[in-house]
Amino acid sequence: MVLDVAEALGWQRFSLMGHSMGAGIATLVPAVARDRIERLVLLEGMGPLSSSPDDAPEQLAKALRSEAAVTRAEPNVYRDFDAAVTARMKNSDLDRASARLLVERGVEVVALGVRFTFDPMLKTSSRVRLTEEQVLAFLVGIECPVLSVRASRGWPFPEHVIARRSAAIADLRTTLVEGGHHVHLTDPERVAPLVREFLGA
Repeated sequence: MVLDVAEALGWQRFSLMGHSMGAGIATLVPAVARDRIERLVLLEGMGPLSSSPDDAPEQLAKALRSEAAVTRAEPNVYRDFDAAVTARMKNSDLDRASARLLVERGVEVVALGVRFTFDPMLKTSSRVRLTEEQVLAFLVGIECPVLSVRASRGWPFPEHVIARRSAAIADLRTTLVEGGHHVHLTDPERVAPLVREFLGA
C-alpha cells in the first residue's frame, strides 16, 4: 500500500515517517524497496507487534471474533462535535486541543449528530502477526538512516524488545523526549526540530 501511494504520486525516492502502528508499517518498506527509501522517521514505534508461532491459532480466532463484533455493531453517533472530541480523548494522552484537531478531519455530520469516518475494522485484531525473528529480519534489511523518537511516558513496549530491535538497525539515531504517546501532536515543538534536522529540511 505504501509503495502504491508512492507510485500514484510519482515518487521514485522518498523518506517515510510513521507514528505507532504507522511506524510499524514504515519499518517493513525499506527492506523490500531498499533503493527507494532515503530516510526513515519512527515516532513511538519500532516494528510491528509480534507473537510466537504457537499463538497463531488464538490470534486468528481473536481477530475473527473482533471482526464479527464490528460487523454487527452500529456506528456510534455523538450528539455534537464536542461530544466526539470527548470520546476521542478517552483512553489516550491527548489533550482537548489535540483531540479536536483529529476530530475536525475525522467526522461527518449525520441525522442525529456526528460520527467518525475511520474504518472500524482498523480497531480489530490482526489475523496474523509476524514472529519476532521475522520482524528482526525486516529491521536488519533497513539500509537507510533511521531516527527513532520515543516518549518518556509513551507506549509501554518491553525494553528488552526495543533494545534487540534497535541493535538490528545499522544506522539508527534514538532520541527520548518528555511526553506521552502523542507527543508529536500535543507538544510538536519537542519533536519537529529533531525531525527537521534529521531530514535536512
